[in-house]
Amino acid sequence: MPKITLTFNIPENKETLFQKYDNLLTYNLTQDDQYAIQKLLEETLDRNSINYQNPIENALIHLLSTTISQQRPDDKRSFPEFVIDYIYDDIEDDDNINTETIEYYFNNALANGTMTMSTQKTINYLSSFWQDIEIDDELYQNYFVNAFKEPDVFLVQVSIEMAKQIVDAFQDLTEKETFTGQEFKDLIDQYDDRTNYINPLNNLIWQIN
Repeated sequence: MPKITLTFNIPENKETLFQKYDNLLTYNLTQDDQYAIQKLLEETLDRNSINYQNPIENALIHLLSTTISQQRPDDKRSFPEFVIDYIYDDIEDDDNINTETIEYYFNNALANGTMTMSTQKTINYLSSFWQDIEIDDELYQNYFVNAFKEPDVFLVQVSIEMAKQIVDAFQDLTEKETFTGQEFKDLIDQYDDRTNYINPLNNLIWQIN
């Protein structure tokens, strides 16, 4: 049985990156994480050590290169986690947050017509979160754009709706209509626990017991 050894040259400034991604939980990997991992593998694979005259080794490296370069990076987060990550750092402690004002955190995305500045990244996100996206039929018919014709705008629209769902879940939980930014972030910090395979935040939003 033939044995083939592949060599990766890892400079000191890349060692911490390997450790960083090795320590991440698989179900927390973002699309950007997976792009970075692809780039890291491409940059450190020692192609000079490969015996291209060996047909098996040549075929193996071709398959590996294809897998690294063409694998579509999906996002392992849930859709609520993605939305929380998008708005969290923009929330100021003295903000007033309710189901109407939460849309403020998407003003730039609304103005630009995109959250990603990359239609391919948008499509990857939609593919990753498709099963999490639930839209009222009336909203879809009268307000939302066609996801296949305008994916960038569609992602903005459904992200705003998810943000409203998150606020609504916290309103039901606390019986409050409006939160300060600090109160809202405190609730996120309390329920958004990604060390658990099943995040309590997702259970709260989707009312899973």
